[in-house]
Amino acid sequence: MILDLLCSLSREGSLVTIFDGVMASESSGSKVRRLSLQNRKEDHQTTPLDSSMDVSGVRSISIFEPQIRQQLPFSSFVVLRVLVLSGCYIGGNSLSGIGNLFHLRYLGLADTDICELPAEMEKLQFLQVLDARYNRNLKELPSSIYRLGKLMCLQVDNLVRLPDGLGNLASIEVLKEIRGASLNIVQELEKLSKLRELKIYFEYNMSIELEKAFVKSLSNLHNIEILTISGSFQSMDILGQSLTSHRRLRIFESVKVGKFSSLPAWIKSSPSPLSRLSELHIAVEVLQQDDLQILGRLPALRSFRIKSTHQSEKLLIGGFRCTTDFFLFCLFPLPVMFQPGALPMAQKVQITFGTPMEEDHDHGNVGFDMGLANLSSLQEVNVAVYCHGITVGEARMVEAKLTQALHDHHNHPRFKIDIQPPISDENEDIME
Repeated sequence: MILDLLCSLSREGSLVTIFDGVMASESSGSKVRRLSLQNRKEDHQTTPLDSSMDVSGVRSISIFEPQIRQQLPFSSFVVLRVLVLSGCYIGGNSLSGIGNLFHLRYLGLADTDICELPAEMEKLQFLQVLDARYNRNLKELPSSIYRLGKLMCLQVDNLVRLPDGLGNLASIEVLKEIRGASLNIVQELEKLSKLRELKIYFEYNMSIELEKAFVKSLSNLHNIEILTISGSFQSMDILGQSLTSHRRLRIFESVKVGKFSSLPAWIKSSPSPLSRLSELHIAVEVLQQDDLQILGRLPALRSFRIKSTHQSEKLLIGGFRCTTDFFLFCLFPLPVMFQPGALPMAQKVQITFGTPMEEDHDHGNVGFDMGLANLSSLQEVNVAVYCHGITVGEARMVEAKLTQALHDHHNHPRFKIDIQPPISDENEDIME
């Protein structure tokens, strides 16, 4: 209903001309500025546009699923700025002639099943955004891509090979998600002085030389705001002090990579250079109480996810004044307790721990509730407990006490408790 209303208002105000396969546009014969082709079926006319329509002034074209079977007459759109084909099947259909769109700023080719980008794309000298994600048959980019002097955003899949010459993209601000497969690519990253967002994937057989080259480049990317590293490092400690001076950093994610041995120094620095950091997703080997206190004081942190494999002391969680999404994964048996006043804005909490935490009367951790009652904004809780080495009866007790604590919470949050391995029907068997 809302979509129909918006479409109707758009037609009345001449904001957009819509062909939906059912109703022809009322704007035929008039100049069109924005064109949207929707819900087109295979049995509709083979010519995608009304021959009476003047498309010489079209500035934006958006074509939606299911498919586009005809090649657009690119030479007709002499002033086109935006072309969105994302989600439409192009496949082997040629993009020949796309070089005629001299004024194009945005090209959306995500999930179109294309297998190559034509070399003539180098003619698109005003192109600012190229989105070519989710195309499994696209194996590499042409070297001509580096002649796009105004390109600000390039998005591909991490299996796409980039040719040497990345440093020629002098205007680039966003790179997602490139593969750091060659020494040349990684070394040329440091030339991209305007880069604000980098999502990079490293293969699991990467060399130490490649790791060091990446760290050197990263230390020179002072405008970086969003950094996502995935793949494999032998240890994330190799980053060293490379991010210490990156005061604009807002999001840092390390995904399926090696761990930091402890909380990295660039986070511990005092005064903290990370006043803008809003998302932090990392893995550390050892997580200590002092680390949580430092993290809890980050003033803008909204999403926090940390995995740890070792713990030497009880963790009392306080602070995190702005955090709305809190995730703690730790396979150790020592207590974790949310303190009064902690996470006042947290709506979603996920916590995973090892064998059941002992009851800690000194810090209020009685009944394995972890102080969840202290989280005043809680809406959703996911708890996973790895109960290896205890009896089934003890595992049932842990599940029952956690369930009762969440039932008693004043917000009545949605919750899920996952006991691993799953509890069997035998009350006294040892959980394997």
